[in-house]
Amino acid sequence: MSDKLSANTPPESVIFGKSEVMRELQKKLGRICATNVPVILLGESGVGKNVLSRFIHDHSKGMNGAYVRVNCANPSLSSLELERLSFMEAQAKFSSTSLPRTPEGSPIGTWFFDEVGELSLALQTHVSYSLEEQPYGLEPEPWGRTEPSRLVSSSHRNLRKEVTEGKFRPDLFHRLAVVTLEVPPLRKRPADLLILADYLRSRYATRFGVAEEPFPKKLVERMHYYDWPGNIRELENFVCRFVIFASEEQVLRGLNSRHDNGIAYEMIRPGYAPLKDAIQRRVEELEREMITQALDNHNGNIRKAAHYLGVGYRTLMNKMDAAGLPRTRHLPKARDLAS
Repeated sequence: MSDKLSANTPPESVIFGKSEVMRELQKKLGRICATNVPVILLGESGVGKNVLSRFIHDHSKGMNGAYVRVNCANPSLSSLELERLSFMEAQAKFSSTSLPRTPEGSPIGTWFFDEVGELSLALQTHVSYSLEEQPYGLEPEPWGRTEPSRLVSSSHRNLRKEVTEGKFRPDLFHRLAVVTLEVPPLRKRPADLLILADYLRSRYATRFGVAEEPFPKKLVERMHYYDWPGNIRELENFVCRFVIFASEEQVLRGLNSRHDNGIAYEMIRPGYAPLKDAIQRRVEELEREMITQALDNHNGNIRKAAHYLGVGYRTLMNKMDAAGLPRTRHLPKARDLAS
């Protein structure tokens, strides 16, 4: 693990939250960071793939070199970024004791190809050729190098499908995707929503030099009903507006609930095909509505709400956690626990 983490990397408690799907991802990353095999992060835009790439760099065993990001979606990539790649390749061939270095003189530890699926076939060929003699942890280190180097990539595309359709070079894909990790969208980790929002609110309040205002109850509930198609990036913009305006109505504009039209967002979103997933999402939404209504009808008393819903107290607490409903707002009073 690196002695000093990147300044912009959030703490692990924020990156992974408390959702089961992110905890599983954290366990996998722990094993990966003990090696330097190539890793590709797949997931929708805005889910935090860049942050995870930095996490991998910061926590990789013996990693001392620089973190270098290549924006593969940049239309002018061939002018600057590929020059750096060629520079790295050339210096590696003639280096016998250390990692290749950036043009600025820093040794390169992690090379991050951000949105690698956006590369044209011509640039894919260039990158594949440049990586051909750099095994990145799969073979003995060449030229007597003793320091590790790592290759991390990301994409919001289904690269396996792109390979079968001839849109992505199979040789490059297999070089990049020794380990493939799926990063879940924000709507699949509701228990982490407030953790992320609170962290972003604190960060922006400090940046702007303003008082840190709490999220109103109505706003929190609306946040949980929303699908966040832009994922964490959209949540960050939302929190930024809240910190600036400190007005619930100002922030709510444009934040449409899944239930505004009586139909779940996923059930009408283009390209969302699996019927069973849509049904499961609708069931989760209805369950959350029933829990919220029961708590409101019983003044936030969890024990009475559980009895009303016909479930156990602990079961209801677990369902509240899974739905991202805060316990503190609904903790029963001491006299209620005795009832």
